[in-house]
Amino acid sequence: MTTSKLPSGKWRTRVYIDGKQISFTASTRAESVRLATQASNLRNCSRMTINAALRGYYEAKKGILSPSTAREYARSIERDFQDIGHIRTDKLTRATLQRWVSDYSANHSAKSTRNAYGLLSAALDLMCDLRFKVELPKIPPRSYQIPSESDFKQAIDECDPEIKKAVLLAGIGTMRRGEIAALTYGDIDGNVIHVHADKIRSDAGYIVKPMPKTSASDRYITYPSFVIDALGHGKRNDPVVKISPEHISRRWRVIRKRCGLDGVRFHDLRHYAASIAHSLGVPDKIIQDRGGWSDDRVMKAVYRNTMKEYSDQYTDMLNEHFETRLSHETNKKPAKP
Repeated sequence: MTTSKLPSGKWRTRVYIDGKQISFTASTRAESVRLATQASNLRNCSRMTINAALRGYYEAKKGILSPSTAREYARSIERDFQDIGHIRTDKLTRATLQRWVSDYSANHSAKSTRNAYGLLSAALDLMCDLRFKVELPKIPPRSYQIPSESDFKQAIDECDPEIKKAVLLAGIGTMRRGEIAALTYGDIDGNVIHVHADKIRSDAGYIVKPMPKTSASDRYITYPSFVIDALGHGKRNDPVVKISPEHISRRWRVIRKRCGLDGVRFHDLRHYAASIAHSLGVPDKIIQDRGGWSDDRVMKAVYRNTMKEYSDQYTDMLNEHFETRLSHETNKKPAKP
């Protein structure tokens, strides 16, 4: 493939397809290359299997994917498409894909099904310029398991000093486990913690990303003094919590079993912190900034599952209000006609 600028100012890209040189001209170099690449891919697509399209997509994109996303794509390509990977893309039909979605969803969650099909759809689009419309399973609304304040206190009492740091950072300051594992003593200034890194697993092991998942995640959180005291002291580059994100979750599962908190994930401690703030009347924007959420979608879902003890408290307040103000009036005997 060669590209050159013409005297007219337009760009021409030449590509060999089936032994013949074909030219594609456009007003910009990028558009000229895109047209030539698309034509070449479409011709090659007739001989390409689904597996080849998936591998080609992965190779084209892996340079810009996060390590965790690249790892999941590679696993999915090896694991999820064995039933249809041999099919040539020029023989692929909407009905074939719909049957695969139905069969796959029988043994996988709606989210996993949508993720797998999303990868397949993107690969077919990029490599073969093919798009299909299929019906995907709906993801049911998530029901968050939020511990009560007494549950949280009990969990803290069950913690050893190392996991206790992680539980306090998540349950009071809404930090994620990857953010906790990446935290160093240099990120602490007085009672303020600067959250600006995320520890993730890659093919080469754990690495620390200099920036968290979203720009909103780069934030400063002010903690109460007892939390800062529990973190202890260390050199500037020393990790505050000396265990990996996966080990944080594993050790939390031991604690929740002791406390009878089955179903409460470590990540749900973030939601506990947000629910407490909401029950105290903290504005949503402050809660959103503190937790590093880029929008309020998750927060609103959490609020729908507000802790029962606070829900009961406000229900009692409302009932007491109406009991005091209206009960006397509604119990009056009706006036005689």
